[in-house]
Amino acid sequence: MSRTLKAALLTAFIFPGLGHFYLNCRITGAIHAIVTSVALALFVVALYHLAQAVAADLSSGQVALSLDGLWQSTQWHLAEALGTRVYRTGGLVILFWLLATIDSLRAAWLNPANKPPDVSQQTDSGVQ
Repeated sequence: MSRTLKAALLTAFIFPGLGHFYLNCRITGAIHAIVTSVALALFVVALYHLAQAVAADLSSGQVALSLDGLWQSTQWHLAEALGTRVYRTGGLVILFWLLATIDSLRAAWLNPANKPPDVSQQTDSGVQ
């Protein structure tokens, strides 16, 4: 598997910035990891507030304790301003994750210093 593909897969499927660390682009990797982590934290906070609003509806008796009631309460709160926050922060997480994946591909393709040494040119004694 090529280094380009490994870097892209690390970033796409594990966490943004890991592909950059694999390519020894530590500053860029740290930036991608921090920005995505902040967006992810904001998304989790927005989901927490959504869950709190649905729980408040349940405890006040406004919503029946059933899947249909939970679904209606969730959809109602998502239609309000709270939903806008959830959608925006979720979109930011996806956007930053995709940008980090694309940037790890760019870093692997454009930076030949990240390529491993070519051992096919060496003789058996290790001297060219």
